Amino acid sequence: MLVAFDWNHALHRLDAALAPFWLLPLLVAVGLWLVGMAGVVRFGSSWEASGRVRWGLFAVGFAGFTAVVGSGIGIVELEQAAVSGEIAPRLNAQILTVQVDGRPCRSARTLVEALRSRTDDHPDHSSASDVRHDVLLQSTAGPLRLAIARDDKDPRNWWVFYDGFHLTTMNDIGHALTDAPDHC
Repeated sequence: MLVAFDWNHALHRLDAALAPFWLLPLLVAVGLWLVGMAGVVRFGSSWEASGRVRWGLFAVGFAGFTAVVGSGIGIVELEQAAVSGEIAPRLNAQILTVQVDGRPCRSARTLVEALRSRTDDHPDHSSASDVRHDVLLQSTAGPLRLAIARDDKDPRNWWVFYDGFHLTTMNDIGHALTDAPDHC
């Protein structure tokens, strides 16, 4: 009997394993880049390496840097796809209740519509405020917990975060344009 591989479960496990070490791949990539550059740049007369050794160091450094950065980008893209797969069924189902910071939201329909139509557009030179609001949607497909934070430049633009992955707790999953949280 064949058992289907559960990519979503595997990504959650990978995310949990890598979360404490998120800075390590960046340091490894920078180190490999420096190795590559050392192969090209001569450090005065103290470096007596032949051309093959210099270009070999460059090739190893460049290949390692590319592998680390490419793997990181690949993991981010896979996690973003998994987030969409986890959120969509619950967000697009019939919403029964909406709470913001533990209180029922009076403008729930407007907030849900904004969350459903969130975009990946990133406003120029803006960021999310440090104050995050907990949003709990109870739907017929199950609960969905998101966090929202107001944009520091546009008060109607809300950054949306999902706590299902370490990556999406730190980085937004989109932006919702609404004033609904102000009326909850």
